[in-house]
Amino acid sequence: MEFGLPLATLGLAFFSIWWLGISIEQIGPGLAALAKFIALMFPPSTGGHLQLFLKAMGETLAIAFLGTLTAAILAAPLGLLAAKNTTPSLLLRFLIRRLLDTIRGIDTLIWALVFVGVVGLGPFAGILAMAVSDTGAFGKLFSEAVEATEARERETVVAGGGTGWMAVRFGLLPQVLPVIASQILYFFESNTRSATGASGSPAPRQGRHRSPPPRSRRPVADRSNTRVRSRRRLSGPPIWHRSRVPRPLCDWATSSPRANRC
Repeated sequence: MEFGLPLATLGLAFFSIWWLGISIEQIGPGLAALAKFIALMFPPSTGGHLQLFLKAMGETLAIAFLGTLTAAILAAPLGLLAAKNTTPSLLLRFLIRRLLDTIRGIDTLIWALVFVGVVGLGPFAGILAMAVSDTGAFGKLFSEAVEATEARERETVVAGGGTGWMAVRFGLLPQVLPVIASQILYFFESNTRSATGASGSPAPRQGRHRSPPPRSRRPVADRSNTRVRSRRRLSGPPIWHRSRVPRPLCDWATSSPRANRC
């Protein structure tokens, strides 16, 4: 039993390597190609675009900062509501935890696609995607940090005549702030990498790539349905019959590769 878990883990690792068809022989040529790729990075050069790179780096840091800060602010009350020692209601705690699980279960890229349809391409969509995605993770981490605190400090504040809010402020927060601060800094570091693709050119920020409103899509859909119905009607006769089809009915095929058949 002492070596059961390590042996099971090792066996599972070897089984995964066999199942995925990973070849050890590919490591050698891969490392050689990696060395060539790294050699191409030196000497580093901006290509005359240093100002553009600095601006993009500033935008990346701003996106990561705002996304992480918004997520931390939103997750702070949710973490208190999801912890056992601050929320005695089992139903409320269950609902908050399932909400955080749902948010955390959706990838950041999916949130980014959702918010691109809401606010358009640009940094704002990236900030919202990071904020929502990190809220689920922060809420879980904050609640675990709160549950790991000692109840003695809060009880001391209450015994001295303090309210429940004072017990949280003076008995709970001093214990969890170092842990929460380290988690926020770690997520900020991670988000600086995720935000690299979120800072775009000025054109997307002006809303040029926004999706059209639903009403403006309907005529396009109607025209598409009309074309499909027309194609079904005209594709029915045999090829030798298509020369007898009147010219006005062939207008739909002007952009089709089969337009010369009408």
